[in-house]
Amino acid sequence: MTIVQGKKALPAATIHDKCMGDFKSVEKKKKIDLEATGDKKTNALLALLKCQVKASSQCKPQEKEYTLCHQSFMGVGSYKGQKHCGGPMEAMYNCIRDGGAS
Repeated sequence: MTIVQGKKALPAATIHDKCMGDFKSVEKKKKIDLEATGDKKTNALLALLKCQVKASSQCKPQEKEYTLCHQSFMGVGSYKGQKHCGGPMEAMYNCIRDGGAS
């Protein structure tokens, strides 16, 4: 299980202006479980991550992998043998946190 602390999710200085609303929503969350696909807290972080990808054009492969996972998870209940999308979401989170270096 991978947990992200809302206040420490991403440095405020790295957030694009149009993503600040999503950032403020995530910042209020105490613990966000990346494996809790569909949870309100996880969805708030996902909205921030997708906004960051769209604004910067970085981490598109990780976003695509997450999207494939989510579509499969919603369709058949699993993706590559997993019952959640924690791995692809963590990869996208790490990529954005590291400035697209992942």
